[in-house]
Amino acid sequence: VNVRARPVASVVGPHYASRQCDFEIDASGSRDMSRPATEEGADLSFQWSCTERNALADCSGLTGGLNEQVLSVPRRTLKGGSYTFAVTVTAVGGLSQTASFEIELEPGTVPPVTFTTPWKHHALVPTTSQSVVVSASAPVNSGCQAPVGSEWQWWLVDVTDVSDQRLVQQLGMDPGFPSEDDTVFQTSEFGPDFLIPSHTYAYA
Repeated sequence: VNVRARPVASVVGPHYASRQCDFEIDASGSRDMSRPATEEGADLSFQWSCTERNALADCSGLTGGLNEQVLSVPRRTLKGGSYTFAVTVTAVGGLSQTASFEIELEPGTVPPVTFTTPWKHHALVPTTSQSVVVSASAPVNSGCQAPVGSEWQWWLVDVTDVSDQRLVQQLGMDPGFPSEDDTVFQTSEFGPDFLIPSHTYAYA
């Protein structure tokens, strides 16, 4: 008997962006667990939805690309406000899973920053991890650039208590970063000496 498993929906993107900037929310890392890992994304279909989380938000401008792996949102498509984007990933046979992603759209023009980590969002990570590389990308277009002279810094933030988030440690930027065009940043600092087991941390 060939028993199919549900697909795993995975979403990454910027948690903060400007309505003056293009941004993307990417579900291409989703997997059909009934197929080899080398066939990621094969035979999966995608359906995106948008939900307003406060009175300022308005999803009505979002009309295209709702069936793509990557949801591309052109600048000024949405108003400033809080949004939840959800994607339902469906495999052959109809089994599906939904993942969601929250984003704040602000009126400024600082480009959205998307983080890439070696673990999944909210994953449990051993404090003894030694080889960790975290990168961030800030794509720039003509209407969305960081102010001239901007400084970029890495921080580790304790987000265990969302009402009392604390900066824990400034982290070093890896040699060669930021990139020449100030769009890619990388750090390999992990800081196990000041991590508290069972706490939740975020890179910023």
